[in-house]
Amino acid sequence: MRSGLNLIFHVPCPNGPTVRRREAAYLAVHAAPESLTLLTGDFNSASPHDPEPEGIDELPAHYRVRYLAEDLRTADRRVLAQLEAAGWVDVGHALGGSNIPTVPTAGFNGTEFAVMRCDYILASSGLAACAVSYGVVRTPVTDMASDHYPGLAIFEVSR
Repeated sequence: MRSGLNLIFHVPCPNGPTVRRREAAYLAVHAAPESLTLLTGDFNSASPHDPEPEGIDELPAHYRVRYLAEDLRTADRRVLAQLEAAGWVDVGHALGGSNIPTVPTAGFNGTEFAVMRCDYILASSGLAACAVSYGVVRTPVTDMASDHYPGLAIFEVSR
């Protein structure tokens, strides 16, 4: 029998992929497949499933370096790849919503973001099997409420 739902909200370091990968290693152990565990937040990283962030090469260097891989030209994707290798399931990708950017919102264009998805809803495989929908909430309110659009996933979990 499954236990209750576990929720982890985490915002990895915004300043570079090296620290984010170390943080991902600590989060990896919570992806036990039999658990009902949700890991969500602003991961400040690109997914290996998504296209290159739009406008990353146009960001000022002091913002661009936050997102770059070791080649210093393309977005680092290792944080999400590492979490998926540990068993986390990217619900947005699994349900076909990974092409929807979460930054920047309409009210924060021209800031420190390339156009990309950097907010994720990750689930243990046990919980991911219960996912029925995923989307990014884009409304006049969310255009201005934050620099990130919120993600929304719905799960149908039976006892």
